[in-house]
Amino acid sequence: KQFLIQTLCKGSETSMIDKILGFRESFVWKALRNLQRFLLTFTSCAMTLIICVVVFIRYFLHGDLFGYEEINIVLCMWFYFIGASYSALDKKLISADMTSLFLTHAQRRIVDLVVKALTAILSIVMAVWGYNYFVWGLGMGGVSSLLKIPLTVSQSAMFFGYLLIAFYSVIYFIEDLILLITKREPVRLETEDD
Repeated sequence: KQFLIQTLCKGSETSMIDKILGFRESFVWKALRNLQRFLLTFTSCAMTLIICVVVFIRYFLHGDLFGYEEINIVLCMWFYFIGASYSALDKKLISADMTSLFLTHAQRRIVDLVVKALTAILSIVMAVWGYNYFVWGLGMGGVSSLLKIPLTVSQSAMFFGYLLIAFYSVIYFIEDLILLITKREPVRLETEDD
């Protein structure tokens, strides 16, 4: 254990640990965050606009807009899965953490590490499943019934969302593992909660 700490900490002012822990301040991290924000904003606005147009056409013009459901399903899939990955990014996935009531700080950090390890493993399994589902959909070549939208457009949302959740889960696990081994306390970044 001590050898691992010395190996990770060896170097100049910016050790390997600092580089790993600083990843969340990198261009890639910020670009993913901004991409997700854009997709969430775009999909929610587009779904809302489509529903408003449908209501206007149906109740004021007494007509119907055929196929809007197919567009909204695609938008909805992307909204749900990008929203889930954004929750993983912000560490705000659903949890029922009561460990703070009966565990010490050190025990809580170990339990949190185990939870993050399990989350990383399960999210990797789901990302592989999402990939297999997407590839299967490509092979099947299915399309929607009216607008002929390829089904892989919505299936790719599952793969992309699960892939991002797995990516964030692995990063957070590695961060917490390094912090626990080196006996450092987690540092709250300025980009969290913005």
